[in-house]
Amino acid sequence: LEIAALKGLIYPLEGLTQVQDDVDWYGYARQMTLFQEIPYGIPFAGDAMVLVYRPEMVSEIPESWPQILQIKEPLVFSARDKRAMMTLLLYQSLGGEVQNSLGYPVLQPEILEEVLTLYSEGVSEGVFPAWLTQVETREQAWSSYEINDSAYIAAWASEYLSEMPADSTATRMITFNEEAMTYADSWLWAITELDTETRQITAGLVEHLVQADFLTDWSLAAGYLPPRTTALSSWSNQSLQSLLHEVSLSAQVFPSSDIMFMLSSVLEEATMAVVGQRASPAEAAQAAVERLNVAAQGSN
Repeated sequence: LEIAALKGLIYPLEGLTQVQDDVDWYGYARQMTLFQEIPYGIPFAGDAMVLVYRPEMVSEIPESWPQILQIKEPLVFSARDKRAMMTLLLYQSLGGEVQNSLGYPVLQPEILEEVLTLYSEGVSEGVFPAWLTQVETREQAWSSYEINDSAYIAAWASEYLSEMPADSTATRMITFNEEAMTYADSWLWAITELDTETRQITAGLVEHLVQADFLTDWSLAAGYLPPRTTALSSWSNQSLQSLLHEVSLSAQVFPSSDIMFMLSSVLEEATMAVVGQRASPAEAAQAAVERLNVAAQGSN
């Protein structure tokens, strides 16, 4: 959305529709519509990171990392994820900053070291197996969860909703913060029409496609989170509806694309170094900060 808006490929929605001002949008969905505080899109599908686990292998709903480390069962996540979403989420849940007052990307080494220490302890306890360094994509992670009969997976809600495996259930992501936090993504309708009259007609179609009653049925069939509270509240599965409401309320959007571009590679390398036992948490954290500083200087 940011790139399309910058290139003038999509048009602001101001003056075309007021649907984005409805009060029932989840916060993450509303935030994703904006570029420079101007609405450019209308959400129709959401997704968020959740923890999926097998109750037969885990006696209680996992609520903390110490509990997961104590159980000593494998947890799958994409250690080679090019966006390093797991590491970034844990880092920000500890209050880690990703941008300084001048707008440049930053990492706080002591906070990153705490995240990497969790990985190191998990490797020692068998929670993070060495083969995680070969897992890059969401699809590979889900396949590994199924093939290796692992106890947990840090997955996306859409993966769980599309499969709904009989031996698994979902809960909120486990972070370092008692307050729930996760990352969300969203699909949005945007308008590209050059003709003013056609643009207004298109806006009317978009309004119809994001009405709560339409999104209720569509999101359930498609296996995505409805971005409106009124749409999710109409799901018949009350336990699932309650969980996904909690997840959606706690969801945050990723840092901006330019910040992500700078952070992702250094966080991925730090994750791989610790899970692959090539560096200590302190060494990997310091190396990540140094790499980021060099990259930031090169972009100036």
